[in-house]
Amino acid sequence: MRILILSFTLSCATLASADEVQLKGGGKVSGVVEELGDKVIVRMEHGTLTFPKDQVEQIDRAKSSVLQEYQQRLQTVDLTRIDQIEALLKWVDQRKMGNVGRDLRERLGRLRWDGLDLTNASQLEIYATWAQSNGLAEMAKAALKRALTLRREKLAGAAPDAEALYQLGLWAKTNNLPADALVLFQEAINVNPDHEFARRALGYQFYSGKWRTPIEVKIAMGLIEFEGDWMTPQAKEAIIASRTLEKERRLIDEARRRLEEERALSKIEFERRRAELDARAREIAQRLAELEFARSNFRPCEPVVVPVPPLPLPPPPAPQPPGRPPVPHPR
Repeated sequence: MRILILSFTLSCATLASADEVQLKGGGKVSGVVEELGDKVIVRMEHGTLTFPKDQVEQIDRAKSSVLQEYQQRLQTVDLTRIDQIEALLKWVDQRKMGNVGRDLRERLGRLRWDGLDLTNASQLEIYATWAQSNGLAEMAKAALKRALTLRREKLAGAAPDAEALYQLGLWAKTNNLPADALVLFQEAINVNPDHEFARRALGYQFYSGKWRTPIEVKIAMGLIEFEGDWMTPQAKEAIIASRTLEKERRLIDEARRRLEEERALSKIEFERRRAELDARAREIAQRLAELEFARSNFRPCEPVVVPVPPLPLPPPPAPQPPGRPPVPHPR
C-alpha cells in the first residue's frame, strides 16, 4: 500500500505545471502537460490525450487549470489518512473530475478495508454498503463474502436450524449473492424437507400432496415437452398435423405454379406454330396468285411449217444372170 501511494505521488509530481497545448492543425487542448521524448501527453479531467511532438505548435504554460490546482492540493495531502483523502475527494466531486475521483475512492476503500475488524460481520456489512454507494462493486462483494462466511461459521456452531439457514439465504440473495443463497436454501430443505419458503425459494411447487420441481409438476399434469414448450399430447399432435397440412398446401401451390408455367409455355408454342402455318399459307397463296396471273397472260404461238425435202428414190436393181435367184432389192 505504501509503495503504491509513493509511486502515485511521484508520478503526479513529474507533471508539468502548465496546461494548454496549441496544435499546428488548429485547435487547443487544455490539461496538465507532460513532455516525454517525441510525445506530448495532456492529462485532462476525464482522460488523457497523446500527441506527436511535431504536431504541437506551442505549449502555453502560463494558464492554470483544475487539474493543476488538484496537483497542488495533492502535494499537501497525507494519502495515508482517511479524513484528508475524504476532504480532497469532496473537492474533486464538486468539480466532477471523474477519473481522479475513482482513483481516490479506490485508495480510500483500501484504507477503510485495512482498518476493518475482519471478524466483525456488522463492520463488513457497513463497509460493503459504503463501497457499493461509491461504485466499488468488487470491494463490496469481497466484504459481503467475508460477512457471509462469518455468519455461516456462527450457524455451524449450533444445532442445524432450517429457518436460520433460510434467513441467511434471504440475506445473501438481498446482498446480490445469488449462488450462495441457493446453496443455503438447499441446506435448509436438507434439514427440513417440508420448509415451505425454502422450497418455494428454490422454485418447488406443492402439487398432488408433494413438493415437486416445475418440470415434475408439468409431467404430473400430463404435459409433455415439445420444442422447448410444455403442452398436452393433443396439442402436439395438432401442431404436427397443422405442419403436415401446411407442407401439403405448399406442394399443391408449387404444382399449380408449375402447371401454369407449362400452360403458358404450351400457349406460346401453339402461337408460334400457328404463326408459322399462317406464314406458310400466305406464302402459298401468293405463289398461286402469281401462277394464276402468269396463266391468264399466256398467249399460244402460231404453228411454224418447216418444208421437208423429198427423200431420194433408190436405184433400179441390176439384171441378174440366168440360173441365179433374183437378189431382193433393198427397200
